[in-house]
Parts: sequence; structure tokens; C-alpha cells
Amino acid sequence: VTVETRLEETGKRFEEQLQQKNIELASTAEALQRSHAELKSAQLQLIQAEKMESLGNQAASVAHEIKNPLATLQLGINYLLKKIPSTDRNIVVVLQEMLDAIGCADAIMDRMEDFAAPKQLVMREEDLNELIEGALKLVRLALTDARIEVTRELADPPPRVMADRTTIQQVLVNLFMNAAHAMPKGGRLTVRTFHKEMTETTHYEGSRKST
Repeated sequence: VTVETRLEETGKRFEEQLQQKNIELASTAEALQRSHAELKSAQLQLIQAEKMESLGNQAASVAHEIKNPLATLQLGINYLLKKIPSTDRNIVVVLQEMLDAIGCADAIMDRMEDFAAPKQLVMREEDLNELIEGALKLVRLALTDARIEVTRELADPPPRVMADRTTIQQVLVNLFMNAAHAMPKGGRLTVRTFHKEMTETTHYEGSRKST
């Protein structure tokens, strides 16, 4: 074996080792980039968590302040209901609707307080038609002002659902108000309930396929 051959073999070994080191270096750089991205993501999540905690505390404080005047309004309306003659049904109905709206607002304030200190939902069997009627009553004046005509197609017998009453009513109120905003020139809002039997499970936990 000549010196030239040995030098060539040695050069090839060095070249192979260099290539291997380059591969290892590239792999290390990629791992560092992933670690940096994960660290940055964790940092952003921590910042977001701190912001959410601060927002929750502010929401709880605002909700507490708002509940006081709501209680005063509620007492005032209850007083008027006792003093107004029962023959004047229009005033009684309006005052009762105001009481319902105050009750809804008070429940929303409770949810804002729960934002800082979450509480477990109260799940009970509810009449879905009744929940819808209650939500429509709360937004009746807003829908009338927006020239929205409401058409009801509610199932009989009414569907029974397991739900947290306050949360579902908030959802329904939001849906109805969003519908009104989507019809700035007025229109028709159709509210429909129906029965469906849920059978097969899907890949979503707790969900069912309808038939």
C-alpha cells in the first residue's frame, strides 16, 4: 500500500467523520430550535394565564359593584308591583319583564364572579321550550325595536334537556341578539325545537349520532 493510498483512505475517513459531525450538529440545532419554540410557547401561556387571572379579578370586582344597583332596582320594582292596581295588566306585565331582565343580569354578574372563582354548573332537567320563551321575553323589546318578527315552531310535548338553566338562557339570549344584528333592516326569526333520538356513539366523548 503506497503512501498516497493511505493518505486517500485517511482523507475519506476524515470526510465521512466530518459529514457525520455535520449531521449531528444539524440535529442538535433542530432540537435547540424546538426547545426554544416550546420555551417561548410556555412563556406566552404563562403570560396569558396571568392576564386571565387579572381579568378574572377585575370581572369579579365589576360584577360585585353592579349587583348592588341591580338589587335596588329589584326592590323598587317589587314595591311598585304591590302598589299598582292589579287591573292595570299592561304595567304589571312590563314590570314583571323588568324583574326577569334584572334576574338575568344578576345571573350574568354571578357568572362574571365565577370567572375569577369558577363554580360547578347546576345541571337539572329543563323544559327547552320554557327556556326559549324566557330568553325571548328578555329580548322582546330589542327584537321589536329591530323590527324582527318571531315565529315559534316549538315541539309538543316540549323537549326535556339536562342543562344549567342560567348558562343556557345566556346562550339563547346571545343567539337571538346575534340574529337581530344580522338583520339590520328587520326580518323574521324562526325558533324551532324538535325531538331526535340519539343512538350510536362517535369519537367525541359523550356524544351520540342522531337517527
